[in-house]
Formats: sequence, C-alpha cells, structure tokens
Amino acid sequence: MLESDRHRGRICCRFRCRGLAWIAGQSLAVAPDCYTSINGDLSRVPQDQHAALREGDRVVVTGAFNNERTRLLAESVPRVGPLSVR
Repeated sequence: MLESDRHRGRICCRFRCRGLAWIAGQSLAVAPDCYTSINGDLSRVPQDQHAALREGDRVVVTGAFNNERTRLLAESVPRVGPLSVR
C-alpha cells in the first residue's frame, strides 16, 4: 500500500499492483505488490479510464474500502508501466 488515510470514517488508500487479475463490467480484482488479491468496484471510475485495461496490466488503484472492508471502492485505476502481453 502506498498510502492510507482515514477520511470521514473510511479507510482511503492507494495500492501499486503487480497485475490486474481480472476485470468484468464494474468489478475487478488486483494483486497488490504486498498483499493477496483485492476485489474492487469500478462504478466510480470513468469508463474511459478502465475500458482498455487487460489482465496482467500494472495499475495503481486509488479509493476507499467499504464499511465491511471487503471491497475496494476504486476512484481511479491508471495503468502504469508497459502494456501486458495479451
């Protein structure tokens, strides 16, 4: 995790991820550099930002965990580094 902050009762965070595990509709799973996979919700991310993402892409996910801390509510998911082999 690159950053973490408590904001209005939420845990806000940013993860650098070694790879996008999968993406479907408004859901994704990422493999952060230092954690097991995390499931996320893309409903707050502009579609043009995540439409071109593919499995294996390196990304930085910024957002906040839901109240149950079971899902990351993503706010941005830019690709970083070279494109994955597709």
